[in-house]
Amino acid sequence: LAAGRSDIGRGPGAGRPGWYVPGASRRAVAEAIEDLIRSRGAAPAFPANLSRNQEAAHYTPSPDDEARFVEGDLVKVDVGAHLDGRIADTATTVEVGSTHRYDHLIRAVHEAVRAGISRIRADVPVEEISAAIEEAIHRRGVKPVANLTGHTIERYLLHAGTSIPNVRGGPARTLREGEIVAIEPFATNGRGLIENGPFGHIVRFRRPPHRTS
Repeated sequence: LAAGRSDIGRGPGAGRPGWYVPGASRRAVAEAIEDLIRSRGAAPAFPANLSRNQEAAHYTPSPDDEARFVEGDLVKVDVGAHLDGRIADTATTVEVGSTHRYDHLIRAVHEAVRAGISRIRADVPVEEISAAIEEAIHRRGVKPVANLTGHTIERYLLHAGTSIPNVRGGPARTLREGEIVAIEPFATNGRGLIENGPFGHIVRFRRPPHRTS
């Protein structure tokens, strides 16, 4: 599985290329990404996600996670930053080492991100964006993951209610002027579906902090 790539939020991205080497601690890399966001004057919008190989998405290393990267790991890096509740959500995929085994998957999602973004405008049907993503992934001979999606974003709200699927058949609505969208293609050499793993917990405020205009 591979996740596509979408200036504080975009800047940290995967962090530093030198972090993704055999023997590097997954927990330490996650902490370094979050420290980098803070050093640029923002705060993490959610804990850094570092998902390896068959882990499709949303794996956050726990404080006692001792896992280390090995040569050939395919790492999906999902990072969010916010300033006063205004959120940037970005993801990319990196390979540990230089086997180049998954170059076709990485290219597929990069091309799918570009294809999806190229369709974004006011009044465009969500279906049109999804179709562009799906076609770009299929052109590389791999499959989109049907039950992982992009989404709209609002202030203080990472997932604002509308999904942007990576396959046709999504919500029958159009994008509105001013909506913010995260395009999140996933490509796989598997069957194109994910299964939920063990549940983790993220502490959040029931109400957001005081908002300023």
